[in-house]
Amino acid sequence: MNRDWRFKSFRFGVPARWGIGCAIGVCLLVGGCGQGSDDGGRDSQSDAADAEEAAEGSPLTAPADYLGAVNQAQKSSASRLALAGLQQAIQQFRVMEDRHPNDLNELVGSGYLPRLPEVPKAFVLHYDRRTGQVQWLPAPEGNAGGGRR
Repeated sequence: MNRDWRFKSFRFGVPARWGIGCAIGVCLLVGGCGQGSDDGGRDSQSDAADAEEAAEGSPLTAPADYLGAVNQAQKSSASRLALAGLQQAIQQFRVMEDRHPNDLNELVGSGYLPRLPEVPKAFVLHYDRRTGQVQWLPAPEGNAGGGRR
């Protein structure tokens, strides 16, 4: 039995097969990448959000994003350390004087702190003299922060 009867009229060599395969691939690629008018139910807001997310996570901006994150982490940890040092000075004052300080400036005047820590922007330093607790609170509207309450 002769099995070549199926492919008698279609005898392609290897170069012809590659050419046909490439032509089909190019047609699929060009046809699939076209910008059609049908956006699949998406609106322009979601497209803008996708573009914004892509810009934030872009490999081109990765070094700048990394440095920004490192800077933010450094500021955050410095403010936490300052708050912990202030809380420790309040506890030392409480042990030595058997009361909480009337205000935070009393810690500096008594020698428990060399100076009060800088208050981050958009925050105020809140001290409750009844409990001896100190914390950063968001600054009220209209106040740039950097103050004490």
